[in-house]
Amino acid sequence: LVCFILSILISKIVSLSSLLATVTVVAFTAVFYNRGATLLWQLILAALMGLIVFLKHSDNIKRLIKGEEKHIKIGRKKDV
Repeated sequence: LVCFILSILISKIVSLSSLLATVTVVAFTAVFYNRGATLLWQLILAALMGLIVFLKHSDNIKRLIKGEEKHIKIGRKKDV
């Protein structure tokens, strides 16, 4: 969640923030993965979830590469 929020504040691109948060979750799961056999399913599940997120964001990834992904506006609206 922290990664997602920081990425939103810096990039203002929701899809990029979602992808970075996904990579973070998978990486943290792998780094802090307990080598015990009972927790192997957590690593597998995190990897599968990460793969699903990236597959679902394939159009967004193409727009990110082209520089065409929309940015969100953060902040107060100015009164006219």
